[in-house]
Amino acid sequence: MKSLKVMLVAATIASTNVVLAQEKATSTKPASTTQAVKETPEAHAAKQTARLTSACALNAEQQAQAKEIYLASDEAIQAAHKAAGKDKTKADADKKKLVAERKKKIEAILTPEQKKKYEEANKANNGKGIDNDDK
Repeated sequence: MKSLKVMLVAATIASTNVVLAQEKATSTKPASTTQAVKETPEAHAAKQTARLTSACALNAEQQAQAKEIYLASDEAIQAAHKAAGKDKTKADADKKKLVAERKKKIEAILTPEQKKKYEEANKANNGKGIDNDDK
């Protein structure tokens, strides 16, 4: 009788493992959990412009200028990544250079008071601030 119970338990465990293995092999995760959704340069520029406007109280003209700067920068970063191919070191170096250029252009359209707010915002959030480039 004991051996029958042991065999039934063993059979149950074995069949459960087979079922779980099959479920694991056939399950598919939604694309959103397996791949990062990439924003378009336009959407990213709009988001960064809104972030900058919120932090620095940009006027309409400054907003338009900032959006152009962010858009051009995002497109240049994408082009640099494509040109670098699989060379991550080169891609990262190019991106760092382009982000520094973008920061100078953004600072050029700000008033002295806005520049202070911009610098403070960029120091916030562990240095990510407004000009983070986490897409």
